[in-house]
Amino acid sequence: MKRKIIAAILCAAMIFTAFSGSAAAEEAAFSGTDSLSLMKTLGVFPSDVIPGEALTRRELAQIFFRIIMPDMAEEEYIPSESRFTDIGDEDFAANFVSDIGIMNGVGDGFFAPDNRVTYAEIVKALVCFLGYRDMAEGYGGWPEGYKRCGVKFGFAKYYGGDQSYATTDAAAALFKEAIDVNLAEILYYTNRTESTIDLGISYLEEYMGIYIREGIVSANYLENLYTTGKTTNFDEIRIDNGLYLLSDGALQLKEYLGCKTRVYAKQRSINDTPEILHYEIRGTKETKINCENIISYSNVTGILKYYDAKNRQAEFNIGNAYILYNNSLCESYGEETINPFSSNADLDGYINIIDNNSDGIADVVHIRAYKSYVVSKISNSKIYVKYHPENVFDIAELKDGELAVKNVVGETIALSQLDSGDIISVFIDKSGEIREITVSVDTYSGKVEEIIRDNLNPTEIKLDGKYFKFANRLSGENQSSTDIKTGTRIQVFFDFNGRIADIEKDAFSSEHLGYLVDMKPDSVHLRENVYLKLLTDNDEMLSTKLSDKVNLNKVRMDDTSAMVQLGYTNGSPMKRQIVKYIYDKETDCITDLTSVDESIDQSQDGFYKFQNLTAGMLNHYRASTMSFKGKLLLNAATVVF
Repeated sequence: MKRKIIAAILCAAMIFTAFSGSAAAEEAAFSGTDSLSLMKTLGVFPSDVIPGEALTRRELAQIFFRIIMPDMAEEEYIPSESRFTDIGDEDFAANFVSDIGIMNGVGDGFFAPDNRVTYAEIVKALVCFLGYRDMAEGYGGWPEGYKRCGVKFGFAKYYGGDQSYATTDAAAALFKEAIDVNLAEILYYTNRTESTIDLGISYLEEYMGIYIREGIVSANYLENLYTTGKTTNFDEIRIDNGLYLLSDGALQLKEYLGCKTRVYAKQRSINDTPEILHYEIRGTKETKINCENIISYSNVTGILKYYDAKNRQAEFNIGNAYILYNNSLCESYGEETINPFSSNADLDGYINIIDNNSDGIADVVHIRAYKSYVVSKISNSKIYVKYHPENVFDIAELKDGELAVKNVVGETIALSQLDSGDIISVFIDKSGEIREITVSVDTYSGKVEEIIRDNLNPTEIKLDGKYFKFANRLSGENQSSTDIKTGTRIQVFFDFNGRIADIEKDAFSSEHLGYLVDMKPDSVHLRENVYLKLLTDNDEMLSTKLSDKVNLNKVRMDDTSAMVQLGYTNGSPMKRQIVKYIYDKETDCITDLTSVDESIDQSQDGFYKFQNLTAGMLNHYRASTMSFKGKLLLNAATVVF
């Protein structure tokens, strides 16, 4: 077995003082869920550990066993004769850590496997495990010497107090911090003096074969910052010049081209490409600038001017950075590349600036420019889109792994998963090649309440009390957004950035004003339908039926109940009245009705009298919803034919 136990552990007999289970111990609050996730991914902690739970001495022993003997199951370990009377044959890990001196009993021959562990106990066990027992003893021994040693190693920021019980999250944070402490070994000389040397290796690498590397993500399957044309396979990246395989949990790292990262990697065998198990983006400052906030770029000075999140003018030096236009490296570029949105008003997008050393100078600049469409159909490896039939995207030569097709959270999806009704945002590089497609499925249907315009061009819309921004392609003059009318119902399609990419104006019938002339049930059929006649605001007579379920004054009910509430009585003439209605052409029925004469004073016969109508306001009805097309007033006595 290719593992060595550090000499400091083998040579020392540790006294692991009790305190576990002490009534004086208190709960300590701690948040370390990210650390716990990392420890599970790397195999340091079992996958079934529950966040926030108390950690027992048995569980702590099992963690050390997993680290030191990662290739051995507990039952394969043959311990020396146990010196504890309160553990069974199944507690191999407890015997193991006792044998090598990381943990010991609590006195009187007990290990107390079910006792909860305090912060002080975990810190002492880690100090001994890492090989620094003599240093801690030199600082004064238990407990202050070990605590001082823990402070030196950065454990203090996770310290909940000596006698506070540690949770699984807190323990994971301590084990994560210990990764950055190199293991030590004690060397003994003939004169019985000793010396501690730094082995320059982490416990992950020594025992589990997991090593840590930091560097810049320099290449992925789409581009290489350092060597033109030297891309990787779909599930690989380069960090600086080293090639790495991406595990399923680390696939997203390929989207961080140009960013500084820290990776935890393992080489399964000597000829295998190291596999990244986990990654962290470290030391990278990203600045995202939406296209509408870009002011200018000077090719002479390399300065990009823009408005920041507080609408203040700011600037960034990007003159010496790697420039990627839609994932394609640009060897030469000008203002039309850095700010393509100024010359093409139909483009949406943003600029993402990466500064890996916080010096205010860009290292990598991603220009992300796209247009969005609603998929109509996919046929013969071509994507056809609604509303803009002039755009057809040929994907016949593209394969999974050669084109970035992602959902809104950045997960890779197959081309075969694209479907009619999906919204695609298409990223095309300077050579006209499709480099990326981001797919979203979000839509919304509602009534248009307000349209906000800038120089007559619509920029935002209010639907059912909610405001939504138009994509740039819909904000231009003579586009499909310009002829939307308030009061109409529309369906909108959102791109991955949450902007309206397209509009379906005919998906719903609009609300209209009409005069209800007649309404009655049809008794001929087994299931009675409610039929009605309406004089429409297009000067036409509409004969149709109510939907089986209808919204009357915003209350959902069946058609018969709606007919009764609107004044129908068997054998009596229908009460004629002005209504607002929505007519569904597809089903040939009325789905919504709203009475508009509820505020009319019905005390006198003849023409309706509006409440609070005073002399000089005789034309008031022209501006009222209770007038008919602003031309005349109607009541139950009006004859319509």
